[in-house]
Amino acid sequence: MTVGWFEMARSYGLSGFALFRHVILPGALPSVMVGVRFALGLMWLTLIVAETISANARHRLSGDERA
Repeated sequence: MTVGWFEMARSYGLSGFALFRHVILPGALPSVMVGVRFALGLMWLTLIVAETISANARHRLSGDERA
């Protein structure tokens, strides 16, 4: 986002919520979506690791020697 976007919005009379809705949010949305995509990938990786650790611990506690 550049200063020019804000100047253009001001010249159209946008302020407050309208400025946020029509200029700031659309300008920031690509970066927000990249963050969401990265977080979802990290979430799946963490879930798989946690499930693996939990499954191994469960077998050890129950006395199952196959694990």
